[in-house]
Amino acid sequence: MKSIVFLNQKGGVGKTLLSDEVAFCLEQKSKVCFIDLDMQGGAIHQTNYEEGQEYDYQIIDTPGALQKDTREYMNQADLVVIPTKCNRQDMDALERMMKIAEDFDKNKFIIVFNQWNRFNGTAEFINWFNFNYPGYKTFLIPSSVVLTDAAARSMSVTEYSPKHKAAIAVNKFVKLILKSIGE
Repeated sequence: MKSIVFLNQKGGVGKTLLSDEVAFCLEQKSKVCFIDLDMQGGAIHQTNYEEGQEYDYQIIDTPGALQKDTREYMNQADLVVIPTKCNRQDMDALERMMKIAEDFDKNKFIIVFNQWNRFNGTAEFINWFNFNYPGYKTFLIPSSVVLTDAAARSMSVTEYSPKHKAAIAVNKFVKLILKSIGE
């Protein structure tokens, strides 16, 4: 079983939304164990681990807080996804996450620039990140109301609006995840 952890100490960066989207996509062809550690209750998926069950993938949605287990989550995961929004308010939290990530192989991480758009200074943020943390895999998820509309209907954006730019981005993101874990 391959373990994919969505982790950032900051809340509101898209950990839950992205973990749900990835689970929806992987469930189409695989057995997925979803573990919701975020007590806010925003995930569409519920924790579904059953003792003795065999799973292909384990998706773990973590709370938006730096915890004593953060390093252990990184250590145990096959892949760590660190979503962030591209604004000054998220920069300090991302720096703290990257400080911990520096102790691990860079290939174990995908940094997701969530709610990207060409008008909000995203390019400056991404340039800052790439200058300070070269060599990490990154991915852009576009800002889109379609993502939240799909989630409000307990659906994946790939099902709700499959030709929309957000659905296309989610499918590409899942392909990057699978490639990153050797699938």
